[in-house]
Amino acid sequence: MNFEKWMRARFRLFIGLNILLMVVWSIYLFAVQVLDPHNLEQQRRLRYTPVTEVETALRGFIYDRNENLLVRTSRYYQIDYDKSSLWHYKKNNQQELRKDYDAIATTISKHSNLSKQYVLNRLNRTGSASVYLSDKVRETELINIERELKELGYHRGLVTKFSSQQRNYTQGELGSRLLGSVREIKDQNTGQSVLSKMEGLSGIESAYDKELKGVYGWYQKFLDGHNNPIAIPNLKKQNVKNGNSLVLTIDSRIQEIVEMNLREGLQTYGAKNAIGILIHPKSGEVVAMASISSTDKQHTNAQIRAMANLGVSFMFEPGSTLKPFTSLVALEKKLYKATDMIDCRTYHLKGRTIRDAHPFDDLSFRDVIVHSSNVGISKVAEEVGENALYDRLISLNFGNRTSSDFYGESAGQLRKVREWQGFSLHSISFGQEIAVTPLQLASAYATLANDGIVMKPYVVKEVLDENGKVVKRATPQRIRKVSNTAAIDTLRTMLEDVVAYGTGTGTKLPYVSIAGKTGTAEKQTEGKGYTKNKYISNFAGFFPSQTPEYAGVIIYDEPSYAYHYASMSAAVSFRKIVEQILALPDCTIIPNLKLQEKDFVSMPDVMGLPLAKAEQILNKNDINYKLIGDPNLTGTRVINQYPKGNINFDKTEEVLIVIERESVDIEEVATSSTMPSLVGLTVRTALQEAKRHNVNIEVAGRGVITSQSIPVGRTIGYGEKCKLTAR
Repeated sequence: MNFEKWMRARFRLFIGLNILLMVVWSIYLFAVQVLDPHNLEQQRRLRYTPVTEVETALRGFIYDRNENLLVRTSRYYQIDYDKSSLWHYKKNNQQELRKDYDAIATTISKHSNLSKQYVLNRLNRTGSASVYLSDKVRETELINIERELKELGYHRGLVTKFSSQQRNYTQGELGSRLLGSVREIKDQNTGQSVLSKMEGLSGIESAYDKELKGVYGWYQKFLDGHNNPIAIPNLKKQNVKNGNSLVLTIDSRIQEIVEMNLREGLQTYGAKNAIGILIHPKSGEVVAMASISSTDKQHTNAQIRAMANLGVSFMFEPGSTLKPFTSLVALEKKLYKATDMIDCRTYHLKGRTIRDAHPFDDLSFRDVIVHSSNVGISKVAEEVGENALYDRLISLNFGNRTSSDFYGESAGQLRKVREWQGFSLHSISFGQEIAVTPLQLASAYATLANDGIVMKPYVVKEVLDENGKVVKRATPQRIRKVSNTAAIDTLRTMLEDVVAYGTGTGTKLPYVSIAGKTGTAEKQTEGKGYTKNKYISNFAGFFPSQTPEYAGVIIYDEPSYAYHYASMSAAVSFRKIVEQILALPDCTIIPNLKLQEKDFVSMPDVMGLPLAKAEQILNKNDINYKLIGDPNLTGTRVINQYPKGNINFDKTEEVLIVIERESVDIEEVATSSTMPSLVGLTVRTALQEAKRHNVNIEVAGRGVITSQSIPVGRTIGYGEKCKLTAR
């Protein structure tokens, strides 16, 4: 009996323990599955939720009208090396492993900025088999590294991924304010870059940001426990679309001519700012737009690119360059003939006296413009009337934006007629009480050059997709016609006479006719009135005067008093710019220019040479030159020159040599029969390099060279062609 009781008790205990175990197990399972104390739901979601990988869009390139590269985007990649892929690493053969490391380090250092010793030190570190090397390897460098490591059999361990992209302005400071700048978008929480996303901050980069930035792509993938991708069909994805590229109406050669002369003018005339614009009057294409400040040397190129483009944002009273538009209305209404005489002695009005800088007696209507009489044009304005003058200025886009595609364009200031005061008519007739922008003034003179037809100014000629196909092409847009042919032709002859014997004689050239007008205006104070020692000097005109190809303005803000008259500063710079444009090899304005009675010589190439060596070459060739920069600094080299090497120019002209203290030696490449390295160069630079090495090349694509069919250093056979791929 006792045994049976003991067995029953034991059985009950067994049953009780099993029930207790089942209850505990049920509670545990409930807790694990419902309460999730170990955060297993998060792990499950990670395992069964696809990972989204993002592909960064490449920001589009910017070219000038001749498809010379101005701005490009460089991709940077992170490279790691997995040492476990090496046979000798697995076998722990240290002696052979050192040879492997040496070969890998030699290859990587040869094609990047990383030193061989740095790479060796990273590879020799103990610990993880995966070694981080750099996240600043260019795409072209990576292509070379991958190619050579594959040839050596070490490519399996190279692990790469996209790191960032950077905007490169290939022409340095050329067109800085016009092109603008970009900024990298930062995450507000971490401060880290987000997908290396760039957005336009100023200039063309901002105005055409939507075209340039592209669309970022993404795709989904599943990973196993070892982070290897699992092939699962029908996962969502969005293909990356790289940004479109822009072809500008800007001619980089003419842009450089304008900028070089403005820099010379800043130094010679002691001005605060200098602005220059050139337009094709028949189309409205802006060929050059430059704005330079005397303080630019205190800033980096990146800082300058973020500054306002003075060509469209700077507002100033134009002074006498506005007088021709008052005269145009008088000619249309047949109020005056060119020979009509006007009393130009000091004009005494009730409450105001109008006088000229140089006293006159009687002047013909023509000579009122030629000699720039304030008194004469005031009397003409009285005949024209307020409404007619206002309507004409409005029709020429004064007081309004020009509808151009420039970033940050100002509308200027032109008050409505009902807001004009007692002497506003007189003041506006000779360029006071009105504020214009350089682009407005250039566009107005382009209208005079284009028989009175107002064209919309624009700077982007074409938009290209990533394959170079044109997706959008700008066409000239006629806005309105503002005058009749007879009035325009008469005014044109008057502007020719300004240059022939009037205030613009500093612009006169013997072999091309120029029409234009000088303007010298006192700067306004912050309150009312004008300063007595600060001026704005400007010249606006077009050439050749009867068949105009170019129209534009040159402006100096606050030149020193000795050069405050536009005839001594702005007009002189305009003439130099015209001369240098006419000397371009493909300029057709004067095809027989070399047949004129001039002594043309070829400009030697002194780029990159020490100053002493450059001066020796220039003096040997009996060339007059002017140095832009401080020649007293040690280690000074030539960083720019105008004209460029091998360009013909009039020997009587003074060439410009820009110098700067340069720490980087510029290596001269001699003619060679071996294949040079062209990968990483722009197409234009690659063509020049190939020519210097007598290499016959064929280029597919545009932008930066990514591959070449003939290896570097190989002897080139006669007639052999190297095929280059660019993107």
